[in-house]
Amino acid sequence: MVVDEGRDNVGRVTERSPTSGSRKRPPRRRLTHAEAKALVEALRRGGLNRIEDVEFPADLSADIPRLHDVEFVNVKLWLTLDGGWFGRAAMSRCRFVDCQLDALRVRKADIDATSFERVVFGGRSFGGFHAARVEGVTLIDCRVRDHPISESSLIGLTVTGGSMTNMNVTDCELRSVRIAANLDLMNLAGCRFENTNMSDSSVGEVSIFAWRDADLRLPKSRSGFLIVPVTALDALEPVLPQLSIGLRKRLVDDWLTADPPPTLVSERFLQREFQATAVETEVIVIALLAVAVSSLQDVTSLMGPRTAT
Repeated sequence: MVVDEGRDNVGRVTERSPTSGSRKRPPRRRLTHAEAKALVEALRRGGLNRIEDVEFPADLSADIPRLHDVEFVNVKLWLTLDGGWFGRAAMSRCRFVDCQLDALRVRKADIDATSFERVVFGGRSFGGFHAARVEGVTLIDCRVRDHPISESSLIGLTVTGGSMTNMNVTDCELRSVRIAANLDLMNLAGCRFENTNMSDSSVGEVSIFAWRDADLRLPKSRSGFLIVPVTALDALEPVLPQLSIGLRKRLVDDWLTADPPPTLVSERFLQREFQATAVETEVIVIALLAVAVSSLQDVTSLMGPRTAT
């Protein structure tokens, strides 16, 4: 489905090959409310297989309970999948390329066999996933921000490249999940991890609370490593004289001795949160990397299980 800029009608169906990642996209055409509503109705009926190069009105939510076999290319929209009180919404075998989802709001919905390539998620504070089942979904070079995920199952999810920022993932199941992205300002709370791998991610700050199962592989490099307060304090003690008094107070007295949760940190985290100089950062990283752990199971052996109540 393509919106034809030379015509007043909503659009026309075309047969096109999938969009190449190197193709330079034309500017999106802003749809009128009437055009956008007509497209939403056509999607609800299952009558479209492709939409491209358009921007939906910012105040219009495309609320579509069933979405199958549709390709969105260079589209900006606010998309809602909501199963309502008694049912479940569904998205299957869809593809999003070079899109901007001001919000992707998913509630009581199943998403499977769907890919997102160079998609920007974020712009509205009420996006996110709740009571969703996400299976066999791929994100490639996407930017995800301010999209909380709660009480959901993530199964066979693959995230390659891009970033995930300012996100809370709460009471979720992560099974056979692979994440290799830039992660920052994330909280993972009350989650179950089974065959989950984040070891190829770079990290700003990621905290892990009250996990239920601990089969989670973690990064262990200068761009991201996990520290446990009880071992971090011992590792830092010999190098404390090399740090300024202010940094020692911020890092040790105000943070580590306050018993924070196990936290994935990095060089930029130390510089951003504690104002460590480049020299101080080098000293701290060398000390902490020596006691960093590479899996959540290692944390459990050090601290004992921290199960959710």
